[in-house]
Amino acid sequence: TFLNAGFVETCLVDAVAAEPGTRHAVLVMSSVNAVDSTALERLERAAEALRAGGVTLHLCDVKGPVGDAFRRAGFDRHLGDGRTFLSAHAAAQALAPDAADATPAPAAGTH
Repeated sequence: TFLNAGFVETCLVDAVAAEPGTRHAVLVMSSVNAVDSTALERLERAAEALRAGGVTLHLCDVKGPVGDAFRRAGFDRHLGDGRTFLSAHAAAQALAPDAADATPAPAAGTH
């Protein structure tokens, strides 16, 4: 809601900024039962700010009414290439290959 939308936006953008090289951020929505227009606006701004920095925002655990509100508001256009996953586990599995690409290979001869 409008009460914590600014806090979520700031935390999301700051967390990504604190981790250089981040390419994906997953926002777990399991505790969100409804969104208002202010919350949607702040999430849109956060998604656009992340995208401008080369980070794709993804969502997971989105409840039906929240997903409906996102669709009505056209929120998907702000996610760009971002996806909505059924769970955080599904998001981690889907994005893990991408994360593995950023992990340096061990030096030759090490186990």
